[in-house]
Amino acid sequence: MIKAMDYAVQGMRQATNQANDAAGRIIRGTSNSLNVPEQATAPETITSNNTGPVRTATRDLVAPNSDTLIFDIVDLKVAELNFKANAAVYKRMADMTDEFINNFARKT
Repeated sequence: MIKAMDYAVQGMRQATNQANDAAGRIIRGTSNSLNVPEQATAPETITSNNTGPVRTATRDLVAPNSDTLIFDIVDLKVAELNFKANAAVYKRMADMTDEFINNFARKT
């Protein structure tokens, strides 16, 4: 039983590392798309609904690579499911250990 619990803990650690890696890739991929290029255009004046001029700053934003982003999100979800599965194994093994100890204590 202890070995199974050890494997479950190792699985949770691996899932945590996988989730951290995927989250880091998502952050890097999306934050790169929000950087203002050096050649960003100056603010321009736009008239909207006859309410007067509205000042806006324009930027050339680059969309993140959607294929990579999708894979990273899937990797994050897989890591979450792996963690939950290993946590369920750990909990079940802990419950079984408690039952075993309680049954053993009653017989002695």
